Amino acid sequence: MYNQGSAGCDEVYVLLMKMLITPPDSSWLVVGAHSSTVSCPPTSDLETALSVLEKHASKIHPMKALRVLPDKVPLGRIRQFLEVSLQNKLNERRRAQVLKGLIYAEHLQVLRCLMK
Repeated sequence: MYNQGSAGCDEVYVLLMKMLITPPDSSWLVVGAHSSTVSCPPTSDLETALSVLEKHASKIHPMKALRVLPDKVPLGRIRQFLEVSLQNKLNERRRAQVLKGLIYAEHLQVLRCLMK
């Protein structure tokens, strides 16, 4: 089960994208209703991978995703993902700066109390 707080949670989507873009070389076996098997050659599904990228942009590490995508993908096609990723990174940085400021202010209050 996907848990956003767990370690490596962003790897799930990157792995899914990688498998959609470059499926494993071995042929797939599909078991039918009558237990017959049909060999299906692996085919790349770039559109589905890009759809996953757009729908779950906030959960995917941008550099890992960009490494998986082929070079032929137009920049406009991943624009939304890049915007969401950039906004998330900016928000994380702002939160860290606010937390740093709060910790420093608390430190100053402790020093002031100790001087009294």
